[in-house]
Amino acid sequence: VVEAGPPSKLLPALPGASSAGSGSTTAPLKVVANETTELGTFARLVDAMSNRLPSDGTVRLSLRQYAMGSEEGQGITLEIAQPDTTLRLVDGELSAPALALRGAGPSGRYQLCFELESDAQVSGWLAVDYENPADEGEREAERERQAERLQAAQARLQAAEEEEGELARRQKESAGQVSAARRAHDRASAEVRRSQELLAQKRSSRDAFGLDEAAVKRLKTAHGIGDADAASASATGAMPPNTLGQKLRAKVAQLEERLTVRVSVDGKEAERRRFGDFPIPLEPDDNSRVWLELRPRSDADGAQGPHGIFKVYSRGGEEHAEGPVDEQTLSPDPEGEYLLDALQPAVESGRVESLFESGRVADERLSNILAALLPSWFGADCVVLARPPAAAPPPPSFFARLKAKHLNPLASPPPALLPPPPAAAAAPPEEDADSGLLKLGPGGSLHPPFDGASFLVNRICCDGTAARTAWYRALGGYGDAIVFDKSSAMIDSDAPASSLLVALEDDAGLVGGGGGGYAVRSSDGGMGALAKPASSACRLGRLTDADEEQALSGTAEGRRVVEFERAASELSELERAGREAEEEE
Repeated sequence: VVEAGPPSKLLPALPGASSAGSGSTTAPLKVVANETTELGTFARLVDAMSNRLPSDGTVRLSLRQYAMGSEEGQGITLEIAQPDTTLRLVDGELSAPALALRGAGPSGRYQLCFELESDAQVSGWLAVDYENPADEGEREAERERQAERLQAAQARLQAAEEEEGELARRQKESAGQVSAARRAHDRASAEVRRSQELLAQKRSSRDAFGLDEAAVKRLKTAHGIGDADAASASATGAMPPNTLGQKLRAKVAQLEERLTVRVSVDGKEAERRRFGDFPIPLEPDDNSRVWLELRPRSDADGAQGPHGIFKVYSRGGEEHAEGPVDEQTLSPDPEGEYLLDALQPAVESGRVESLFESGRVADERLSNILAALLPSWFGADCVVLARPPAAAPPPPSFFARLKAKHLNPLASPPPALLPPPPAAAAAPPEEDADSGLLKLGPGGSLHPPFDGASFLVNRICCDGTAARTAWYRALGGYGDAIVFDKSSAMIDSDAPASSLLVALEDDAGLVGGGGGGYAVRSSDGGMGALAKPASSACRLGRLTDADEEQALSGTAEGRRVVEFERAASELSELERAGREAEEEE
């Protein structure tokens, strides 16, 4: 049992209220003028440990201005109207139904004080916020002043926060710049080390080729590159110029005009339409189906003659044709349609070419050999056809009619025809992405494994895979023919018996005097001569500056030059980058 001590204070009992002696802030009572404010139990008698003491002693109430100075209090008539200024404790609690004031005083904070009559030291108080209506103007002005002071304080605070933020940002930026500079220095140092290592590797790689400028120049000259005499000799391979490509381009333009008519559908802008585009449906007219249809003209000679454009109406199963609607005509020409479809995509890309237009060589002897290996085309160029979209391959007789009807009149001797391969045809060899050459050697290599040897088709400089693949197909069984610089090397090689071998120079005397042809070893192992083509035979054109790498890559020695120059270029670039990195460090 805890024994209560002597009375210590009158502790405020309103919710959230306490006396100044409690050390906490009070929630003040709001009193307006002489209006009544609900009160209830507002204090309890407690000892020093805040134990409530049952008592029925008398308590005196008083009202005074909060923190009143010596000059204040004059002219204040404000006092307690209710409850009575003398109240009795009931079981240690001080209660009153309401608080009301009379008189007047300035608006502000007041204290409702209570003290034990028998001991004035035992006391307490409640805060009272008194509002005098007469002071409203002053209060409004004070609120405005307070708002202004608050706004000014907030502005100063915001400015201080912004300044602090700017300083923090600058500090962070400076720290970031220092860190970035340190990282940049570390990267530059690492780059210098990496560049030095790469330089050593590239120098080693370049030196491993065993080439110098003199050797490179000599090998380029051997490939017809960079030497005036070689270039002049190569230029003779361009005579006479092939004209089939020009005629093919003109033929396509002629077919586009002859195999199409201009048709306007339902008032739209007229477009070119071909025989297979008909019939063309139109908007229905008076519940009738309407379309444009090609029908033989009355003066036509059968179904193969000119067809006019008729407008046909159909209602209830009965048809009625009006026309022809104009003077335009179309005649059936499936061979011409096929030729237009097979060449038109190349026309639109600006690349309609004959076979001999699509390649260039550095050595006239290569041109002669290529022409000589195409006996059925001896002295003639070739038209290369692509398969038209969604077209089934026609029979051989179709291509014979196409050639006789459309191609033979273009040139004399008539051009040969290279139709698209059938769907079941074997896929051509894979192309090397770097050089554009075909991988015809063992294990997908670009060159035969013999000194001074190269694949004939890879000695042709072409613009793209399609042209080289066309040459490979045109050569047929000679697609993997191997060219040797000298016939002695050809004799000594152990090339497979199935391959055709050709020598550019007959140093072994296999052909004999007179210069009548090129020494060859046929697929059956026999030695013989390949006759040079007549002077009227088509020739491949001369190299362009853009052909240098491709022309070199056609031989193993030339490929070494390409890789050597690439390594030298990379080395030069690395040396430049290394100098820049050292300067940055």
